Amino acid sequence: MRQLSCGIVVKRVSHIADRPVTEVLLQFKRRYGQWEFPGGKLDGNEVAENCARRELSEETGLLWIDGRQLFYVDHRSEFGCVMWECTRYGGKATVEEPDKQSAIGWFDVDKLPENLTPDTTTSIAAGALTR
Repeated sequence: MRQLSCGIVVKRVSHIADRPVTEVLLQFKRRYGQWEFPGGKLDGNEVAENCARRELSEETGLLWIDGRQLFYVDHRSEFGCVMWECTRYGGKATVEEPDKQSAIGWFDVDKLPENLTPDTTTSIAAGALTR
């Protein structure tokens, strides 16, 4: 049976040299040595939106205020992922699971790091940053 997970796209607009720049939040996962969107597997009978809210808080310290479902994507043969966009949030992004992540950061959507996880690359190709 296919395991369901959720991924969360969190964007913000910063101003660099007086021009707006859209940035996305990524975390550096120790296990993979790569950057990825926050997210994780659903717990038991948990619904996908609750999973997205929980994972965002557990991994980044951010409080989900509002968001929307983007799409479903197949990541690997055993995983399907419901992608969410958190459109409003509270707090400051921090490393909340230092045993799993070594960094968290905001990246210009036009200048993402090259070492993204395959799942993150698949989600971006499916339109995670353009919807």
